Amino acid sequence: MAPSQLCRLRRHARQYHRHAHKSVVISRYSQKADHFDQEALRRHAAHVASWIAYGPKARIPTVKEFKLLKKFMDIMDGVMLPSRLSDVLSDMQTVLRVLPRPANDAWLKAEHQLERSLRKLRHRCNETKAAKDAMAPDNDAVDADLEAELGKALQVRTAEDLGVSENRGTLFWGPYNKDPTIQGTILGSPIFGNSHLAFEGASARSDQHLTLFRKMNEWSFLDDVQKLERLQQAEVATRCPRRSLNEAELADIVNLAVSGLAAPRRRAMPQGADVDCSSEATVAMESRGANPDLQRRVRSLLLHALHVWRINQFDCHVIEHVLDVVQQKISKFEAQAGEIRDAAAGKAWLNIKQAVDELMLRAAAPASSPVSGAEDEVEAAQRLKPHRVKPRLQRQSGIQNINWSVGRRCWACQYFSNKKGMKCKNTIRYFPVAKFLEQGFGDEAAVDAALQEAKAYREELVRQGKLKPPKPKIYPDSMVRGVYFSQSQQKWKVQLYHPVKRKVVHGGYFSSQDKAEDRARDLASEFGVQPDIKVLPG
Repeated sequence: MAPSQLCRLRRHARQYHRHAHKSVVISRYSQKADHFDQEALRRHAAHVASWIAYGPKARIPTVKEFKLLKKFMDIMDGVMLPSRLSDVLSDMQTVLRVLPRPANDAWLKAEHQLERSLRKLRHRCNETKAAKDAMAPDNDAVDADLEAELGKALQVRTAEDLGVSENRGTLFWGPYNKDPTIQGTILGSPIFGNSHLAFEGASARSDQHLTLFRKMNEWSFLDDVQKLERLQQAEVATRCPRRSLNEAELADIVNLAVSGLAAPRRRAMPQGADVDCSSEATVAMESRGANPDLQRRVRSLLLHALHVWRINQFDCHVIEHVLDVVQQKISKFEAQAGEIRDAAAGKAWLNIKQAVDELMLRAAAPASSPVSGAEDEVEAAQRLKPHRVKPRLQRQSGIQNINWSVGRRCWACQYFSNKKGMKCKNTIRYFPVAKFLEQGFGDEAAVDAALQEAKAYREELVRQGKLKPPKPKIYPDSMVRGVYFSQSQQKWKVQLYHPVKRKVVHGGYFSSQDKAEDRARDLASEFGVQPDIKVLPG
């Protein structure tokens, strides 16, 4: 274990032992253990083991700590333990061997169960290692191909980013020159500016390749039950509110889905059927080596994860290599068998292809300037479903709680009745115009008569204490969207909803209504929305 990792674990152990309510921390870890993936399990198991290994001198660990660590180890699969976790577990065993044993049967039983769980975990890891050694020739060939591909990708990507071709010169990487603008030489010529950035981009792409390869290798050693458990955990994570998933967590889910994704297959014909039978008689079947139910869930998980990635507008370069792998699988099928929609589960594959192509276009697009970025936001706002804004009615009562109902052709007096200080009941009483029309009133006279009846009803509610007297409006309402008069500030306030970023943008306060409306119109033009409020006739 690296010294920096050891320092972090010791620091984490000190923070835990300073905590006044350790049982709360243990309970939180125990609840989250059921939703962690294997990588997170190993990371947090190292934390729990550090509480025991690096605690205060002569401290006796508690039974709850033993049970929590045992729970983590029971959930872990047989993938080899990282050096960080393996070392801290060894340190923990060393501490437990020299500690005095308390005369407590529950403590001794918990320690014995922990030791047995640790032995089982190491046995699973040894079995995995033995199986991996048995496959060493195949793995060596795969590693060699991967290493060759990575080396080629590094050279090609770096050369492309630098604008260097084979017939122009060979790229030599060496120690940095003392001149900070010179990072290498091409046949003695200086490379200015962006060579280290190109190397970093190629390095990031190779890291993506290695991450996906490790995920694929890990997936191949899991049985169907473990694979299903992984998929269920990822599905729960993607069903959470979109803002609760950060870019790294969602990228891990995308890598998981692609690592378990089998290549598209042809539709298999039923046994005994003619070759020329119609497509309706074909049966969509997965390959014998892939579980159909698992593959269906893998495709669904990948499609949903890509949808969340697009909605959150994450950086597509982070998963560019993963998208390229999926695109290659689809292209290979189309080259050999035809359209992807004709494959087994063709509808799902077609949706995946469209999602991947869209994200690949985003990754290939150059960085936009602030001006073009604003234009893109306006175009995106125009493509989105417009934010629902309640239109304003032309017929207004001018009194709080009394509104015109277009559908019912009546005035409505609405209020909430209070009970023990709580608003508990919404009461609405309607005053239709039809009653006065039957009495021979004209249209406008009938509307005014119904309004007077509604006002009289409201005054009665004021006398009963159910409503407060109406407050006169000092300033009229603005007909520009997002302009309001703030009673507390005694100024005009500009506040407009951004349809792309999906949040309310504050535009400031203004002493003049005209200035506030000008500011609101500028924001509306920037966001791509209509500035004027729609007025509906009564």
